[in-house]
Amino acid sequence: MRPRSILLFERIFLVYVLSGLASGIWSMLHISSFVPAGMPPRMMAAMPVFMIGGVIGTLVVDLLLWFFIARRGADIARWIFVILFALGVVGVLRSLFGHPQFMLPAMVMLITVARLVLDGICTALLFRPDAVRWFKGQRMPGDLGDTFS
Repeated sequence: MRPRSILLFERIFLVYVLSGLASGIWSMLHISSFVPAGMPPRMMAAMPVFMIGGVIGTLVVDLLLWFFIARRGADIARWIFVILFALGVVGVLRSLFGHPQFMLPAMVMLITVARLVLDGICTALLFRPDAVRWFKGQRMPGDLGDTFS
């Protein structure tokens, strides 16, 4: 039986993944609102392909992380998730307070910040005591699996 922290992680992570898909779709539909002026026509024509590839690639990585964290209890997947979260924090802070080449629309930034919060909650859940025991492969207290064997 999976611990409560992992079950919560799984539910919140599903919202995280769905919000990423929503952000990607919204971005593709509104591509002209954040493409810098003067972009060469060939690059503009290639943007949807790169955006679709990015959405699909992100979805694949998210689903692999979900599977290995929430279903297999792979500790290495947990640490990959933490590293990606840290990189996400740096990226969001840079886009909010740095001087990017172009500004993302407010809707995309709002979804990005909301996703970062969800990602932070998921990361915290992976380090609760019941989750740590589960990643170590230890039995959960109250697990009655061997009671009648």
